[in-house]
Amino acid sequence: MPLPLPLSDEVLANPDRDSQLSFGPDVNDLSTFLHIIELRRINAEIYKSLHSAGDTNLAGTNIDVIRVQHHTRLSRWLVSAPRYLVPASMHQTPEWFQIAYHQAIMNLYRPSHASPVSTIDALRHCADSSISLISCYGALYAKNKVTYTFVALTSLFMAGVTMLYSLRASAALRQELTRGVVKSNIGSCTTLLRDISHGGAVVERSVEIIERLGRATLAFFESVPGLEDNQVDTEFMSWFGLKGHGHHLLDRSPAQPTPSADVPWNDLFEYGFDLGNICCGDMLV
Repeated sequence: MPLPLPLSDEVLANPDRDSQLSFGPDVNDLSTFLHIIELRRINAEIYKSLHSAGDTNLAGTNIDVIRVQHHTRLSRWLVSAPRYLVPASMHQTPEWFQIAYHQAIMNLYRPSHASPVSTIDALRHCADSSISLISCYGALYAKNKVTYTFVALTSLFMAGVTMLYSLRASAALRQELTRGVVKSNIGSCTTLLRDISHGGAVVERSVEIIERLGRATLAFFESVPGLEDNQVDTEFMSWFGLKGHGHHLLDRSPAQPTPSADVPWNDLFEYGFDLGNICCGDMLV
């Protein structure tokens, strides 16, 4: 905590007269850059701890400890994010820091090689962060601040998949939300995908996937589908990049194998994103 500045009443009354008052970080300084670097370090440790294909034998208690430690670091990161009165770019907005935080939380708690079966607490974190991420992108789009289109589309799509997976996997979470609210959240995600991308074949394919998985999830609000619906559960796992694991949702006892993640991703990106209107910086985030 810095010491108080020795400012007179005259200086306080006339802050424009050669005063040294500081109203937060300068948009041209390195605060944003350094903060993003710190987030990348945390994300790298999350991937190394939970998503490395070789680390699949961690005990459940160890995974819980790892998640709590990283969650604490992410919370400190968000609280210490620089605040700009007039942000010069999307990456200096409060919404973007929230998006980056919620993206990291989803990566921390989603199914992984180290923890392929999610607990109710992990599912709740995934649901909360995915819904919050979609809302933050909606706020940025309303301000015409979304400039990193490729990253935004990928992030929105995975937030939609994660949200639906969490709700489909947990009856407790479904009881906390109404069918109408979930349907509205699905609509918000698909609308943003179309609006941010300005159309395109791959985005329509993304929307089709979210809507199809959404219909399968909404069906759980009325009744639990039979085992013939296992293919949808398997597809959820494939979007998380898992291979060769037996997985099951919390509402199911039978486990089913999951295919290679290459199957859905290759289908989605068969034609690629239209990069004509996307700045090159998208690839650097």
